[in-house]
Amino acid sequence: MLHAETHGVFTEAETVARKDILLEQYLGTVDMEVHCMVNMIKTAVIPSCKAAAVDFATATAGVTTLQSAWAAIEEMDDLYAQCAAARTLRLETMVAVRADIDTLEGDVPEADWSLASYRELLFLDSHPF
Repeated sequence: MLHAETHGVFTEAETVARKDILLEQYLGTVDMEVHCMVNMIKTAVIPSCKAAAVDFATATAGVTTLQSAWAAIEEMDDLYAQCAAARTLRLETMVAVRADIDTLEGDVPEADWSLASYRELLFLDSHPF
C-alpha cells in the first residue's frame, strides 16, 4: 500500500494517474524545447552562417542529432523510459548542440548573426532593434 493511500490522501490509482500526468507534462515540455531549438537552428543559425560563408556542418549535424533522438523517444512504448531518454536529450544532447551553436556565433560576424547576442540581451537599453 502506498504511503499516500494509508493517510487517505490519494488512492493508488490516483497516485499512478498523477505520476503519468507529470511524466507526460515533462515529455511535452522537452518536445517543445527540442522542436524550438531545431527551428531556430534551421531558420536563424544556418542562414546566418550561409550569409557569412561560415561552415555550418555542425549546425546541420546538430539538427539531425536532435531530430533522431526525438524520433527514437517517440518510438518507445514506456512513458518512464521516454522521459528518461528525454532527460538525456535535454540535459546532455541539447547542451552539446548549444555549445556548437555558440562556437558558430563566435565565427559569424555580428552583422550577419540574425539572433540577439548575449551582449544585446544583457544590455537591451543600449542596442536598437
